[in-house]
Amino acid sequence: MQKLLSLVVTLATFISALLGIHNTEDVGGFNKKDWMSRIDGSKYISEISIPGSHDSCALYEPLDNISKCQTYSVKDQLEMGVRFLDIRVFMLFGKDQISHGVILQGQRFRDMVKTCLDFLEENPDETILFSVKEEQVVLSEQNVADLIAEIISEDESKWFTENRIPTLDEVRGKIVLVNRYSSYQYKGLMATAFDGWENNMSFDITHWYYTIHVQDHYEMKNEQDIEEKWNEAKALFDMCREEAYWQGNLYINFLSGNIGLIPNITKVSDFMNVRFEEYVKETGKGSYGIVVADYVTTELCEQIIETN
Repeated sequence: MQKLLSLVVTLATFISALLGIHNTEDVGGFNKKDWMSRIDGSKYISEISIPGSHDSCALYEPLDNISKCQTYSVKDQLEMGVRFLDIRVFMLFGKDQISHGVILQGQRFRDMVKTCLDFLEENPDETILFSVKEEQVVLSEQNVADLIAEIISEDESKWFTENRIPTLDEVRGKIVLVNRYSSYQYKGLMATAFDGWENNMSFDITHWYYTIHVQDHYEMKNEQDIEEKWNEAKALFDMCREEAYWQGNLYINFLSGNIGLIPNITKVSDFMNVRFEEYVKETGKGSYGIVVADYVTTELCEQIIETN
């Protein structure tokens, strides 16, 4: 029954996407297009405080609070200062759809890549960390790993696909691939292979030359669980501020999550985003790693950027 329901929801959102019912529109007018141009290029990306968005393309939901995670398009987010994108790909009927779970977003992965490459063409001192996760493959011969390999082969000079932490100068004008989709392809910063991406918890992914520290506790039952999530996030921020100058550590801290049997995303984001803003005011400048939020705003991005 659950699989049937998922298929029905997927098909319904796929049809509505084709009909243009939830098309996205850019707002424009944001002024953080080139903030990385003022960052010392000899710094490793792990030393820089980087604004990020969780489920970056999730602008549509059939019911309030269950799947929408952002207010602004990816183009707008980039112009606001976001430099870490969390992209979920759903291969359906051979098409590279973007989704949040089974909720299709009326956007294509290839179009999202083009948006990022166009942005970097106009702002060559910037870089974009591009985290890609395979949601599902349904009635499609091509999987996400093959799709991305094909896209990268079209212009490899625009991508950083090594499994190591680069300096900013190494990746200016490039997309840094964060691989959450394939444990066998070994392209990009590997967040799938070896230790693997754990579910709903804080964890480490240890490689030979570096470690990815992640806080991604996203399912909460009550308000006490939200408080506990903040404690986990704060612990990782504290660790990052103490150790980020070591190039062997990359910190990815998700402020995002949902609460309740019927997911409520905004209740978590409202709490976590405010607590983070208060924390930064108390602690001041320093490295906070990659801060991944739901409902990113210009104010949140600017606050993260100004900690550098």
